[in-house]
Amino acid sequence: MHDELVDILVRETNRYAEQHLASAKLGPQSRSHMWTPTTVQEMKLFIAMTMLMGVVHNPTLDMYWTKSSLFATPGLGNLLCRNRYCLILKYLHFSNNDDMPDKNDAD
Repeated sequence: MHDELVDILVRETNRYAEQHLASAKLGPQSRSHMWTPTTVQEMKLFIAMTMLMGVVHNPTLDMYWTKSSLFATPGLGNLLCRNRYCLILKYLHFSNNDDMPDKNDAD
Protein backbone atom coordinates (compact mmCIF):
# COMPACT_ATOMS: atom_id res chain seq x y z
CA MET A 1 0.00 0.00 0.00
CA HIS A 2 1.36 3.40 -0.96
CA ASP A 3 2.45 5.60 1.92
CA GLU A 4 0.46 8.51 0.46
CA LEU A 5 -2.77 6.51 0.80
CA VAL A 6 -1.91 5.47 4.35
CA ASP A 7 -1.16 9.12 5.20
CA ILE A 8 -4.64 10.07 3.92
CA LEU A 9 -6.26 7.31 5.99
CA VAL A 10 -4.42 8.43 9.12
CA ARG A 11 -5.21 12.11 8.60
CA GLU A 12 -8.89 11.61 7.78
CA THR A 13 -9.48 8.96 10.45
CA ASN A 14 -8.00 11.26 13.08
CA ARG A 15 -9.99 14.22 11.75
CA TYR A 16 -13.26 12.28 11.76
CA ALA A 17 -12.63 11.00 15.29
CA GLU A 18 -11.99 14.57 16.49
CA GLN A 19 -15.14 15.81 14.74
CA HIS A 20 -17.24 13.02 16.19
CA LEU A 21 -15.88 13.38 19.71
CA ALA A 22 -16.44 17.15 19.63
CA SER A 23 -20.11 16.76 18.74
CA ALA A 24 -21.18 13.42 20.25
CA LYS A 25 -22.83 12.90 23.59
CA LEU A 26 -20.91 9.88 24.82
CA GLY A 27 -22.03 7.70 27.67
CA PRO A 28 -19.64 7.24 30.56
CA GLN A 29 -18.79 3.70 29.41
CA SER A 30 -18.20 4.61 25.76
CA ARG A 31 -15.10 3.08 24.23
CA SER A 32 -14.62 6.36 22.36
CA HIS A 33 -13.27 8.00 25.55
CA MET A 34 -10.14 5.91 24.97
CA TRP A 35 -9.47 7.37 21.50
CA THR A 36 -5.96 8.60 20.78
CA PRO A 37 -4.82 9.65 17.30
CA THR A 38 -3.63 6.82 15.11
CA THR A 39 -0.28 6.72 13.32
CA VAL A 40 1.01 5.47 9.98
CA GLN A 41 2.54 2.41 11.63
CA GLU A 42 -0.67 1.58 13.49
CA MET A 43 -2.80 2.11 10.37
CA LYS A 44 -0.60 -0.29 8.39
CA LEU A 45 -1.03 -2.85 11.17
CA PHE A 46 -4.81 -2.29 11.16
CA ILE A 47 -4.95 -2.81 7.38
CA ALA A 48 -2.82 -5.96 7.57
CA MET A 49 -5.04 -7.38 10.32
CA THR A 50 -8.17 -6.57 8.33
CA MET A 51 -6.75 -8.32 5.28
CA LEU A 52 -5.86 -11.37 7.38
CA MET A 53 -9.43 -11.42 8.71
CA GLY A 54 -10.56 -11.73 5.10
CA VAL A 55 -8.57 -14.96 4.81
CA VAL A 56 -9.18 -16.41 8.27
CA HIS A 57 -12.95 -16.27 8.78
CA ASN A 58 -14.47 -16.23 12.25
CA PRO A 59 -18.20 -15.92 12.92
CA THR A 60 -17.84 -12.61 14.82
CA LEU A 61 -15.20 -9.90 15.11
CA ASP A 62 -14.69 -10.59 18.83
CA MET A 63 -13.68 -14.15 18.09
CA TYR A 64 -10.36 -13.00 16.63
CA TRP A 65 -9.36 -12.13 20.21
CA THR A 66 -10.90 -15.18 21.91
CA LYS A 67 -8.86 -17.48 24.08
CA SER A 68 -10.95 -20.46 22.90
CA SER A 69 -8.79 -22.98 21.07
CA LEU A 70 -11.67 -23.61 18.66
CA PHE A 71 -11.68 -20.07 17.23
CA ALA A 72 -8.30 -18.65 18.28
CA THR A 73 -6.28 -16.87 15.62
CA PRO A 74 -2.75 -17.17 17.03
CA GLY A 75 -0.84 -13.92 17.08
CA LEU A 76 -3.61 -11.70 15.70
CA GLY A 77 -4.86 -10.58 19.10
CA ASN A 78 -1.32 -9.61 20.10
CA LEU A 79 -0.97 -7.06 17.29
CA LEU A 80 -3.72 -4.64 18.35
CA CYS A 81 -6.07 -5.13 21.25
CA ARG A 82 -9.72 -5.59 20.34
CA ASN A 83 -10.84 -2.23 21.72
CA ARG A 84 -8.20 -0.33 19.75
CA TYR A 85 -8.97 -2.25 16.55
CA CYS A 86 -12.69 -1.50 16.97
CA LEU A 87 -12.02 2.20 17.61
CA ILE A 88 -9.97 2.55 14.44
CA LEU A 89 -12.67 0.65 12.54
CA LYS A 90 -15.33 2.98 13.97
CA TYR A 91 -13.53 6.14 12.89
CA LEU A 92 -11.90 4.85 9.68
CA HIS A 93 -12.35 7.55 7.08
CA PHE A 94 -11.07 8.22 3.58
CA SER A 95 -12.05 11.86 3.04
CA ASN A 96 -12.92 15.04 4.89
CA ASN A 97 -16.67 15.32 5.40
CA ASP A 98 -16.35 19.12 5.21
CA ASP A 99 -15.18 18.77 1.59
CA MET A 100 -18.21 16.73 0.54
CA PRO A 101 -20.78 18.49 -1.63
CA ASP A 102 -23.96 19.52 0.14
CA LYS A 103 -26.79 17.03 -0.46
CA ASN A 104 -28.95 19.86 -1.73
CA ASP A 105 -26.31 20.79 -4.34
CA ALA A 106 -26.59 17.33 -5.92
CA ASP A 107 -30.22 17.86 -6.90
